[in-house]
Amino acid sequence: MANASGKVLEKPQGKAAQKFTKEQLLACAKYGARKDIMDALLDENKKYTKAETDTLLEKYMKGKVK
Repeated sequence: MANASGKVLEKPQGKAAQKFTKEQLLACAKYGARKDIMDALLDENKKYTKAETDTLLEKYMKGKVK
């Protein structure tokens, strides 16, 4: 963005991504088919963004079988 004098301004910072508890994410319809995996992967005492949760699930699903 540029102001009236032509100087480029930084983009305003949006609010931080919302974080959710394990319980909230398990109740979310988006993750309904993966509840069992999420229950094992997520920590009870930590909050996660949806992007973090998606990354954890994707990493787990791409993992190699021992």
